[in-house]
Amino acid sequence: MSAIAAIAHLDGAPADCARLHAVTLSMTARGPDAQHVKTRAAGGLGHCLFRTLPEDASQPVEDATGSWLLALDGRIDNRSDLAGVVGLPTGEAAAMSDAALVLGAYLKAGDAIFERLLGDFAILAWHAAARRLVAARDLFGLRPLYFRLDGRTLLAASTLDALRQSAPATIDEAMAAEALCGGFASTSGTLFREIARLPPGHLLTANADGIRIRRFIGLTAVGTRSGSHDSLGEELDALLTQSVRCRLRSATPVGVMLSGGIDSASVLATARVVANGSPNPVAAFTISHHGDPHDESDVARAIVASVGGAHCIEPSSAAQFDYLADAAAHADLPIHPSGANGWNLRRRAAQAGSPVLLLGVGSDEWFGGHRWHQTDLLVSGRWRQLWQAWQIERGREDRFTTPQFVAQTLMPILPVAIKRIGRVLTGDGLPDWIRPDFAQRVGLVDRLRVRPAVVADTYARRGLLINELGGRSVHALEEEERLGAASGTENRYPFYDRRLVQFALSLPDDVATPIDTPKRFLRERFRVRLPASSVDQPVGLDYGFLMCDALRSMGGRAFFDDLCTEAAGWVDGSRARAAAETMWRHYDAGDVRYCGLTMPLWALAAVECWLRAISHPPAPAH
Repeated sequence: MSAIAAIAHLDGAPADCARLHAVTLSMTARGPDAQHVKTRAAGGLGHCLFRTLPEDASQPVEDATGSWLLALDGRIDNRSDLAGVVGLPTGEAAAMSDAALVLGAYLKAGDAIFERLLGDFAILAWHAAARRLVAARDLFGLRPLYFRLDGRTLLAASTLDALRQSAPATIDEAMAAEALCGGFASTSGTLFREIARLPPGHLLTANADGIRIRRFIGLTAVGTRSGSHDSLGEELDALLTQSVRCRLRSATPVGVMLSGGIDSASVLATARVVANGSPNPVAAFTISHHGDPHDESDVARAIVASVGGAHCIEPSSAAQFDYLADAAAHADLPIHPSGANGWNLRRRAAQAGSPVLLLGVGSDEWFGGHRWHQTDLLVSGRWRQLWQAWQIERGREDRFTTPQFVAQTLMPILPVAIKRIGRVLTGDGLPDWIRPDFAQRVGLVDRLRVRPAVVADTYARRGLLINELGGRSVHALEEEERLGAASGTENRYPFYDRRLVQFALSLPDDVATPIDTPKRFLRERFRVRLPASSVDQPVGLDYGFLMCDALRSMGGRAFFDDLCTEAAGWVDGSRARAAAETMWRHYDAGDVRYCGLTMPLWALAAVECWLRAISHPPAPAH
């Protein structure tokens, strides 16, 4: 994790070096080890280095003529492929930085090289002779990149706040409305009109003719792998091992954020095997919720006892995190309590010399299946299996009601006209404290219906791609990235390796979406390597209590007494306060009915924090 920045004057004016310096230096938290800026003619690039790779070197890098500059935030996993494109022997390429290899390959293959890159990356390249800026972002958006166009001057940076500081920016009410509903539907918008995010898997090119943005890579879910469960399991083992090995390439010791579930446990078990004999053995870092039924620290201890290595356990920090200060520091929604939960643990990992952390995030997303599998069962006439799915659903703690189960099954195949009638009869589904006039003014209902275009041959795969390529997923990964930067750690996600994801999308239905046990395929592969308490750990644990802890630390009931979002005309404060009172009443009584209100009320609180933070002067915290 580093930070990159760019300035390009599309009218040919000399590069504003002072402005580029200011944007770059505002991001030193992401790159504390070195900061450099280079300008050529009408543009230039900046870079802040967080040294986590053995080959890391000063950036931006340049070609022999000095006309090309390139800055990279991230990690490239197929270095040998790039060496082949450049025409370098493996030994000579081994000492080169990822950025230098990408520049060499780009000069040979042009924009087509981005599709071939494997890893987590955001890239900026400036060609002084052609006055052309190029920006690219990896398929999943694991490294952030934002841009703004002020007249004929284009600025790009790794953080939203760096671009907001460079010039005034106005609130985008439509994006704020999306956030009030629990997350962004848009993959390109931000909370400020003048600033956009480059969507994952997209390429931006800018020159005197203007700006063009296009997708350069995507995911498809068409076709099914053949083979026995054993052969598919062996392929999973090989791909996960390859993915973990790539992410263990580090200039520092590597740690694993370990819960008690199969996701992070499988990453730790694989990493311990891959790193066997390494002078820097992989350590595990676990959050404790002592005394709470959701505490998984005992299971985590059993996992570490089984696979070996050092183990650090730190209490949850969700109630100690300063959410208002975080929103002010980044001019964005505050970190979600599920992320702030590990704030102190991450800082402890950095202090212990393991700033690179592997996470199990992505396993649920790509190997957990999708409820639209019920639709596949319906349309293919597999009635018995659909009935079994309903019986299993009835036994779950967080089960759907019968009408919800039926609606979930039928929704993907209902005609649009029927869906419209349903919305008229049941309402628009918005939290009842969002003011109708505000929702209508920004076209909120229509905005929330926007979904990414996907190519899939089953309803389950289609639903999965819609979820994981949509705005909510993009924003959640960016939040994790911000949390890492703020705590001095770098996130790496083995389950977001493109090769492993494509494998998950091609699994047979009975493997990808079993109706009895979520992620059964992954559990079966690690049953002999991990303790049963981890392999059989239930999924879907409710962490609503973390949001309650966070809201209590922000003032509890009093937080909703004087809302900036109410003064802005976005929410009905009386309804919000009534909902908050209901939540606290159930929570204080130990009644699980509070759970259904925690997520929507946190969404309101997050937008409220952000709005208070950017007010001038800032609104007081309660």
